[in-house]
Amino acid sequence: MRAVGDVICFGDTRRSVVNRLHRAERQAAGRAFAAEFLAPVESVLEMVESGLDDDEIAGSFNVSPQVIARQIENRSRIREACTT
Repeated sequence: MRAVGDVICFGDTRRSVVNRLHRAERQAAGRAFAAEFLAPVESVLEMVESGLDDDEIAGSFNVSPQVIARQIENRSRIREACTT
């Protein structure tokens, strides 16, 4: 999913992420896209509100608990990005 995010966000450039490691925002965008695709923040937040912990939520999406923690941590940024 990171590669798909890279194409969607940076499809107009010819260089790959590997060739432009100094551009950390490109890698961050790819990771954020993958995380949102695999564990949508709105669904994650609904599960948090229902009382599930990060491990339980991660298990339901089949992702690591770190993905869930980052989704929760970045929820305001994700919402802002999705509304612009």
